[in-house]
Amino acid sequence: MKKKLLILVLLISSFARAQNAEVSLIGTYFWKHAIVLTPCEIDGTLIKGATEITSIPNQYFRIIRELAADHYVIEVLEYTSSKKNFAQYNLAGGTAKFESLGEPKEYKEMVYDKAYFLVSESDVQNHAGQWIPLRFAFGIINFPFKYRMQPGRGDFSGSFNFGAGLGIKLPHKDNANTTFSFLNGYSLSSVDLNAASVRRNATELEQANNFTALSVSFGFLVENRRVQAGMFLGFDTINHLNQKQFGWYYQGKPWLSVGFGYALFSNEEPGGANVKTSQ
Repeated sequence: MKKKLLILVLLISSFARAQNAEVSLIGTYFWKHAIVLTPCEIDGTLIKGATEITSIPNQYFRIIRELAADHYVIEVLEYTSSKKNFAQYNLAGGTAKFESLGEPKEYKEMVYDKAYFLVSESDVQNHAGQWIPLRFAFGIINFPFKYRMQPGRGDFSGSFNFGAGLGIKLPHKDNANTTFSFLNGYSLSSVDLNAASVRRNATELEQANNFTALSVSFGFLVENRRVQAGMFLGFDTINHLNQKQFGWYYQGKPWLSVGFGYALFSNEEPGGANVKTSQ
């Protein structure tokens, strides 16, 4: 009994430590507001005589080092070397160094000393948003109808069915109202086989008959404030025995549909992997 109690206490204490562990903010962000950036070395040491500059709203940056005094070393994501922002935010030495290099063609392809800046934790928490990198996404998709696009046999059919959607959610800001995902859907659905849709043995069918089909689809989903809708292209296949008996015209043929998503989500915790974002 004592051993079990000791194990329970250890488990609880381990869980408590895990819950209280600080979450790393290493990752890619953007400034919501302009704040003061202090030039520093990559280790956080301040550069004597360096001039402070202000950030630009919507400017992307990356936290690369966390310091003990609740400060971070950041690097501003690279601007093209033909822009003045490159000199101010990417080049160590700033505008003075920029002017000493001459025309852009003389340093455009050169290896240069990167600029680093010191910011406080409160600056990041209060004035920055996270850039969410490419993530896996999954959820439920419903197709209320399907338009079967065969030449001379184009037809609409009701198809209120649900299926699993797997794919990727594209990179976006954490405060974005609209996000985009590419999805691959799988579901079991019912299809109507009747005299007009089969090649043979139509007399063996009831006037309308439902057969189970495997549906596979590919599409693009837009999410705006939790409303999810998109366009999907897919195909249905009934089982081999039924297809051999009736010869369904639409077996494996493409259809087009509007899809609606439910509970589509991806893991978007802070401190995600860095992504390369040009400015």
